Amino acid sequence: MDTRHSQQWRRVALILLLALGLSPGTWLRSDWVERGPPDLRIAPVAVDLPASDGTLTREGLWELTSPRRQFYGFSALVTLRGGNLRAFTDGGMRLTFAPPGNPPREAQFNRVLTTREFAGRIPDIEAATRDPKTGTYWLGYESFHGIGRFSVASKVEVMKVPPEFAAWDVNTGNEAMERLRDGRFVMLPENDDFARMWADDPLTGAENIAFRFEPPPWYRPTEIKQLPDGRVLILLRRLDWAWPPFSAKLAIADPATIRPGEAWAWQEVADLNAILPHENYEAMALWPETDGSITVWLMSDDNHAAMQRNLLAKLRFLPAPRVSGKTRQQKGRRG
Repeated sequence: MDTRHSQQWRRVALILLLALGLSPGTWLRSDWVERGPPDLRIAPVAVDLPASDGTLTREGLWELTSPRRQFYGFSALVTLRGGNLRAFTDGGMRLTFAPPGNPPREAQFNRVLTTREFAGRIPDIEAATRDPKTGTYWLGYESFHGIGRFSVASKVEVMKVPPEFAAWDVNTGNEAMERLRDGRFVMLPENDDFARMWADDPLTGAENIAFRFEPPPWYRPTEIKQLPDGRVLILLRRLDWAWPPFSAKLAIADPATIRPGEAWAWQEVADLNAILPHENYEAMALWPETDGSITVWLMSDDNHAAMQRNLLAKLRFLPAPRVSGKTRQQKGRRG
């Protein structure tokens, strides 16, 4: 068996291992809860790992739990005014809460509404981005490949499936999406289809270009957020020989280097396994600090599995200076 086929069989084995390890209720969707606090508990987690790898410093790690059955699957995250957080789930819920270190406030756990056209679809939210000036936010859905725009009051304004997404399979699609400060949108898919950059809101029919994003072998993007200097931080994840069977990395890239049809240059920032326990990290949000550093919040998707956790990590990151608007080219091999 050649090396390529051996890697493919290993990947299949990992997927089967993950499926066997999930609890019996993993694929079941429970009833919705409209409003109310989630009885949220945020408990510190002890970590037997170095606190820093020289680039990132772990400032805290917590596990989020709640007795509510729909409290699972956190896959997207945004920061709100004052540094509070809003997380979105595979089951179409949103959790708004004050992270550790912020003034206490009552957490809210709400259903994310959809338009009548998409009622009844599995509301698997995988991507989220927000305009800090207006509070408007956008969500990307994996199951039906829609994008929804919501007001600051979380009222759905419009929801559509961009024509570029129409041919995607059910379990692929918009995994990471960011509205840049100049109004452009960047989207990275979970599959091998072209990534996209729109000149404006994708829901307005704005012009867009396709480009390639080639991560490290077997890794896929799960979140993208813009840094204060204009570059973006990209969260990458893959199935691995570990338990839980996931590895994660951070990469940095510059939207200024995106060219139609070409591979987007990126540079690896850190291997998260060095300072965080293995988990299915899918959600990320950034908060700039006054000293020039960045607080990086990460959340993991527990897949509604008994052996996984909803973890919240707080990391401190001081990006290297931007050099001539360019990022060193790295390319990932396709398996």
